[in-house]
Amino acid sequence: MQKAILNDINNYKKLHPRAPIISIMGHVDHGKTTLVSQITKNKIVEDGGITQNISVQKIIYNNSPFILIDTPGHMVFKYLREQIIHICDIVILIIGADKGIEPQTIEILDLIKDKNKIIAINKKELSKKYDLIYNGLSKYNISVEQYGGDTPCHLISAISGDGVEELMESIYTYSEILEIKCDNNGHGVGYVIDSFVLKGVGIVTRVLLHSGSIKVNDFYSIDIYCGRVKRLLVNNNYDNIGRSNDIIDIVGTTISDIGSKVYTGSEKDMENICKYNLQNKISSNNNIEGKSIILKADNGNNLLSLSKIFESYCILHKSVGDITESEITLAKMNNGTFVIWGNNNKHISKLKDLKINYFINSIIYKLIEEVELFFKEKEEKVYEEVGRAHIIRLFNINNKNILGCVIKSGTFSKGTYCKVILEDKDKTEEIIYGSISSMRREKDNIDIATTGTEAGIILNIKKQLKEPTINNCWLIALK
Repeated sequence: MQKAILNDINNYKKLHPRAPIISIMGHVDHGKTTLVSQITKNKIVEDGGITQNISVQKIIYNNSPFILIDTPGHMVFKYLREQIIHICDIVILIIGADKGIEPQTIEILDLIKDKNKIIAINKKELSKKYDLIYNGLSKYNISVEQYGGDTPCHLISAISGDGVEELMESIYTYSEILEIKCDNNGHGVGYVIDSFVLKGVGIVTRVLLHSGSIKVNDFYSIDIYCGRVKRLLVNNNYDNIGRSNDIIDIVGTTISDIGSKVYTGSEKDMENICKYNLQNKISSNNNIEGKSIILKADNGNNLLSLSKIFESYCILHKSVGDITESEITLAKMNNGTFVIWGNNNKHISKLKDLKINYFINSIIYKLIEEVELFFKEKEEKVYEEVGRAHIIRLFNINNKNILGCVIKSGTFSKGTYCKVILEDKDKTEEIIYGSISSMRREKDNIDIATTGTEAGIILNIKKQLKEPTINNCWLIALK
């Protein structure tokens, strides 16, 4: 026991203060970006007058570093806000005194109910009806200090700067109370905060660390992608090491989703993390075996469109620009197929040499047709029928698809990969693939269903199936 306590004390001594990650949030046009401009003394001009991208800046207050994140307030950026809240330590919720609590204010209040938070009522020069806001906040279980509660609340004017110093002092004090610490010398653990193409540099992944460090030549993993750090931008300057007090840009990576976990460590550990994440991704994509694809496009908007078009597939990876060596390796490891929208044919000869499947077309509907036909033919070739069941009833309970079946031939068991054929009155077929997650007969769970028996079969697919108007429907066991 004494040894364990001494170890804990020694480990604690290794910890150093970490720069608190502070996120500025609020409804659109309540003054978030104006506040950031006031704090940093830099004028920020946004397209259309509203924030549409994440802004990350490092500031120094009372000789202590802070990471400041400005976030979009429009309703369409809800997913982005959810990821930022997960990453940050303290949320500053801005409420315009002239407008009060609006829809995205309510959304954010729900997201931060278990988060460290400070309320900032902005534009105090435009309205003095603070009590309406205080009372409104109480409906969402936020009790401000002005009403004897425990949530700090400040009246500010982001334009004039009035009250901003008091707000900064409150952020500093709150951070001191939280005692945010980390081991700066350990392996890096953090999150992707942004990902973009930097002209003349290439694809850059911006990272905020919660612990440890990232160094040039470190092995790292981001989601299902792993590699080795070749170049680092630390606080906008090239450096050999970035720590938790820094804004770190890993140069030469791939476009990554915000909120993706970042690790550094041994090459083997990083590969294992990627494989684990990949298996989870495959499992969450309707168990569509053999439908693994890598998406490439000329720009971000086209890439987003591709992602939506092929969202029912298992998307191993997606990025803009040239095909990279790591993407080719990813395709080889996981039997992936490249889907390329545009005229980027660099490395196509290498794909041919390695016998990696690919489709490239600048006309989107032709690309879709080619890919869908390829996988349809592939499914028919790869699997052979080993069992057939007549579907006599189809219904949904708790978002699960349950097929009432009579087994006509073969054997069905948990994990069996199946093809569902649903035919409507117009003879139109709908074909879905998925694995059996469980089976029941009357009230009992069963492990196997054989020829001549009946079973309620639950399929592991996300899509809710609808019972067709006629009963020419089959469940085919494949091998």
